[in-house]
Amino acid sequence: MLEQITWKTYLTVVLIAIIIYYLFIGFLHRESIIKMIRKRQGQNYENEDEVITGFSSFDELEELVNDIRHSILEKAGTEVSKDELLDQLCNRLTHYGGLRQPAYRIAITNFIIQNAETICEISFTKDELEAAWDRLIS
Repeated sequence: MLEQITWKTYLTVVLIAIIIYYLFIGFLHRESIIKMIRKRQGQNYENEDEVITGFSSFDELEELVNDIRHSILEKAGTEVSKDELLDQLCNRLTHYGGLRQPAYRIAITNFIIQNAETICEISFTKDELEAAWDRLIS
């Protein structure tokens, strides 16, 4: 009798049994499955909000960089000392939350290193600026 069963028939019966089994399990736990799906959909929407706020943070960073260039570096010129310039930068960055995000922090640091040297003829090191940012955050 077992010799008359082909592989095709066997696999078809096993597949149907698996489908019936999972439908039965799904029916028993349908409420928890629906809650789980809704919860995951809510998490996806939260992630989309984070992406959207990321764009506004980038715009804020661009605005901040332009403000630093025009209102601090260009106004100070070559007549300001290194400590005074660092104080002005710290005052401007006091309320900027982007210093807690590594990408924005690196961007600001690199911008200041390059532009302070070209505009004000003052060279900052990465360590000096990182120490100043750490003082601002804490």
